[in-house]
Parts: sequence; structure tokens; C-alpha cells
Amino acid sequence: MINLESSDTAPLHFIELDQELAILSLVRSAIAQHWQPSLSLPEVDLGSAHRGCFITLHLDGQLRGCIGCIEPEQALPEQLVKFAKSAAFKDPRFAPLTESELPKVNIAVSLLSELHPVEASSKQSLLNQLRPNIDGLLIKEGRHRSTFLPSVWRTLPEKEAFISALLKKGGWQGPQWPHNMQAWRYQTHSFEE
Repeated sequence: MINLESSDTAPLHFIELDQELAILSLVRSAIAQHWQPSLSLPEVDLGSAHRGCFITLHLDGQLRGCIGCIEPEQALPEQLVKFAKSAAFKDPRFAPLTESELPKVNIAVSLLSELHPVEASSKQSLLNQLRPNIDGLLIKEGRHRSTFLPSVWRTLPEKEAFISALLKKGGWQGPQWPHNMQAWRYQTHSFEE
């Protein structure tokens, strides 16, 4: 049974290896179903789990698609199928995945903990609370909203660069810290093929 309960200080309790493998099979099958509509999707028993999740695709070590949600919109198996197809075919940064690319694509799944609010009245207060390689971060102010999964720390290991890139991604401009910034951190349980 899946158990992803968390607190701000306790690590996530992870799913079992057989469930990880079943999820990866489900995600790959959901993408393949695009070209093989009669393909049946494998059953994955995740109980009544509702968690935010992201599906990330890499091809030759480069990002090829990444789609998901911070907060659950539906039961986890349905979200996994929806976001697998979206990452493969609807990520606006990339052309749709081709059938010949599918065997070469590496699939990663990130299951998210609950969101935990953090103080964001200033850039420094947010920087002081961030835990590199542990925290994902969601920031929001007005119509702007942006998130980075914890895995982004691999490419942006410095806190200052992490925050600056997240602000840029969300469309914030200028050197001034947004007046009504809100922030939440979260952790992920991530696994890949």
C-alpha cells in the first residue's frame, strides 16, 4: 500500500519497488497507447492515493517533456496516465514525441508530499529556509506562479541561482522582490527507468 504521509521534518515514506516498476510500466504504456489505441494499460494498485505528481521525459540526457501538478486533481493512477500523455505530446516547449523516440526515452516519475508554507516576505528569508537537494519550491504572487522540483538542484545547485531561475520561469521581472510573494516547499519521491 502506498504511504506518502509527510511532515516538514520527516522524510516521505516511499512506495515499494514493485509499485515503482508498475508505475513506470503504466506511464510507458500510456504513451505507447497514442500509436496503439487498443493497447491495454496495466492495472496499478495504489489504493486511494491522491498526490501531486510530475512525469519527466529525457532523450539522450536532455529534457524532452515534463508535465504534472503540485496538488492532486484526481486519483494518482489517472493523473499518471494524463501527465504521461501530456509530457509526451503536449509540453509546449517541445514537438510531440515520435514513435521512434519512445524506446530511447527515459521516464522519471516524481510523487509530491504535501505543501508546507515558508516565509517569503523577502528574498533573504526564503533563501535562509531552502534546503538544497531536498526541497521543491512553489512561489506565487498575483497572476505569477512557478515551481521547481527538487531535482532542479542538480542543474542549479546554488540557492541564489535556483530562486533567480524560478522567478524568471514565472515571469517576474526586475530586481525588486515581489511585494506579496507566497511560497511553499515540498519534497518528492522520484524514481526512473
